[in-house]
Amino acid sequence: MRRLLDHLPLLVGLLALPTLGYADVPGTLAPTLEFQTIDGVQVPFQSGVPLMDFEPQQRETIDMGGTWKKERVSLDHDLSFTKRDAATITAIETEGGGRHTAAYDDSAWDTRTLPGVEAEMPGNESAPPEAYHDGVWYRRTVNVPADWEGGRINFAFLSANYILDLWVNGEWVGVHEGGYTPFAFDISDDLNYGAVNQIAVRVDKPPPGSRQDAVPGWVAMDWWSYTGVIQGLYLVKLPATHIVRTNVVAQDYNGKFAVDVVVANADGGDTDAEVSIEIFHADPDDPDYLTDPDPSKIIGDTAKFDGADSATVSVDGNDVAVARFSPTIRSPRRWTPDEPNLYVLKTTLRIGGNIVDTHHTQFGIRTVERDSGKLLVNGRVAFLPGVARHEEWPDTGRTASWERIRDDIEILREDLNALFFRSGHYPSHMYTYLLTDRLGLATMVEIPVYWFLGWNWDHEEQRRIAQQMFREMVLSNFNRPSVLMWGLNNEPPFLFWEKILAYNERMTADHDDNLPDRRLITQSPAAGAGWEKLAASIAPIDVAGWTLYYGVFYDEYEDVEGFLDTHRETYPDYPIVATEFGLWSNSDDSNSQEQEDAFTNTWPYFASYAALDTEGNVNDDGVLAATSWWCAFNWFTKNGLPEFIGPFAQTMGLIHQDRTTWKPVASTLAEAYQPYADFGGLGPEPDDYVIGDDDDDDAGDDDASDDDTADDDSASDDDVADDDASEDDDDDDAGCGC
Repeated sequence: MRRLLDHLPLLVGLLALPTLGYADVPGTLAPTLEFQTIDGVQVPFQSGVPLMDFEPQQRETIDMGGTWKKERVSLDHDLSFTKRDAATITAIETEGGGRHTAAYDDSAWDTRTLPGVEAEMPGNESAPPEAYHDGVWYRRTVNVPADWEGGRINFAFLSANYILDLWVNGEWVGVHEGGYTPFAFDISDDLNYGAVNQIAVRVDKPPPGSRQDAVPGWVAMDWWSYTGVIQGLYLVKLPATHIVRTNVVAQDYNGKFAVDVVVANADGGDTDAEVSIEIFHADPDDPDYLTDPDPSKIIGDTAKFDGADSATVSVDGNDVAVARFSPTIRSPRRWTPDEPNLYVLKTTLRIGGNIVDTHHTQFGIRTVERDSGKLLVNGRVAFLPGVARHEEWPDTGRTASWERIRDDIEILREDLNALFFRSGHYPSHMYTYLLTDRLGLATMVEIPVYWFLGWNWDHEEQRRIAQQMFREMVLSNFNRPSVLMWGLNNEPPFLFWEKILAYNERMTADHDDNLPDRRLITQSPAAGAGWEKLAASIAPIDVAGWTLYYGVFYDEYEDVEGFLDTHRETYPDYPIVATEFGLWSNSDDSNSQEQEDAFTNTWPYFASYAALDTEGNVNDDGVLAATSWWCAFNWFTKNGLPEFIGPFAQTMGLIHQDRTTWKPVASTLAEAYQPYADFGGLGPEPDDYVIGDDDDDDAGDDDASDDDTADDDSASDDDVADDDASEDDDDDDAGCGC
């Protein structure tokens, strides 16, 4: 009976789908992100413009946060999901009754501080947020300086849920679909420079489950889906010829990496530009290290490297070029959870000897691969016990700030001793991953492909919105060494395993072809009934992620041992991540003992199958690479559905939403994780590590290595991660960092 009640949300959701407007015919609104091959590099374009990377820069910006006029309206969701052509835009503007125009009178409207969720928030976890799922119009004016004219002006949004249309001075600019990833519009030609500009934004967020072609499309999903402009928004001025983004990918753990610098020319004339790079150690003792997301603020001493430091690119008018570099940092300081060493890459763009633009990004030397059922970080076997987190607070919902994110990550890393972090069922604010870089928390990020059923997979195959979300997730965190894995889906029913397999094949191919960041791909199906069918879907991916609720939703606690043993025998090449385990405490913590029992009954099996023991020794038979208690903090759930479907308060957190009230299980978990945190969760270092003094003038000479070569980049049989000439470096192993 208890298990039937546990699955009641699923059963009710399935029954409710027809009455909630199951869309047999999906919308025609198309993705706005695509790739173009430029100088051999896949360059992302959004709404026809090269996509910026959203990392904070030393550029002129106008913060568009603050007070906006707003009006809630009931919108035609079918219209919102329709392809944007002239007829659709006219229909949307007609529906809006002129709300997009500069002359519209919004004096009677309410106000809202943006960024911010549209729901009224309770302020604590004793009551639910307001369940508002529909449309909102926002309006405000902005003065744009006269001297901004002549470059490119981007309007950046870090997150808006779910479909956003933008008008500037009455002219429609563009549309974006998806609630959790950054996007931007070029508004250069729509502004009045040195004058006042009217901005109008239309956001449509249909009720959960009412659009089966939305992502997610589930009815009773296990988090609160907020409406509105959720995260930061700003205007940024870019020079006519500017650096769009820099993509940094470690090629091995001995300091070799690749840099692609995307340069755009928004002017009509052709130009030759010099691109130069400098590399600095990030300074963790800098006062700005944990107070400022800007990578230029944490620059320390210069890091020496070998390889070219400048290149000249010819950029045609209104076109894009890419400068490519292959530097090797001498005696690299590698990123690990225990020693999260970072670098800052400074890229400078000159025309005619004059500096026209600079760009900074934080990055790290970190490889990740799989080998014989083990997860390897910098060539070292990993076992990373961890936790998950929903990005939510009872007074601001999902709207986040640097300070609040930092405080959360510090609790996870320092108080709970977590080494691994699954950041919910959706990408968190991009600041989250800047901070997991800086604080040393290995991370898995996923898109909200949650409980997809057969028709959801069919709609995605046609519309490709989840694929756009995946691309935006990767691109906005491309240089983050803390991110080890990208997740593709969560708990789809096993009945649709063939559709999941096809989806995984398509997504991994897209990752390989367009987003070659050398990270691993995983997913998070449920290891309950039918898991053997679901296991067939792991073939294209790198890491077998599973939610392991043995003793909670299915079977008994001891059955986790049988699952891990069978999986190891059947799929010996795949490391396993326990993406979820845990139990609720109830709102009054009346179930706190049972919650603690869930940990103490599960953890011994995890420890016995872990790839490392508590002393850091490799367990040859261990296939478990990471774990994730679900979740660190309580959160709101079910989006205001009736209580008989599920309570609004999800109490599986280790800590209450106030971030200060611990439950008994939190201390128990922290104590169990402590031995692994003490040594950093990684096993012995490979023999071929470059060591030495990075002030040495030698070019990465690996005198301490036993490979008998002067340079790890040369051909040898030492199985280094970038040894392409090696016969045994396992280049064909899925997800290899080679």
